[in-house]
Amino acid sequence: MEWDNIKLNKVRKALGLSLAEMGALLNMSGVSVHHVERGNYVLQPQYVDSLEKIYGLTPEKVTLLMDHYDAERSAVGDKERAIVKLKKVIK
Repeated sequence: MEWDNIKLNKVRKALGLSLAEMGALLNMSGVSVHHVERGNYVLQPQYVDSLEKIYGLTPEKVTLLMDHYDAERSAVGDKERAIVKLKKVIK
């Protein structure tokens, strides 16, 4: 699976991870994650492998996380955002 800067950003935010926390999972600094998310650096294959193999972020799970991120971002009002967050946890 290809990981671009947008995918990394959405997945990190959907998981509720800080830059430093995502960096710790990837064995890189939070600053490096920031640069990848901004498109300044490319996420190298060894980091993608760790996300997929070690942490189990399969293409299906990544798609689901990205869908939840998009739904949460487009939700209007506290109640709608709360419902979207509940659906992420309940499924």
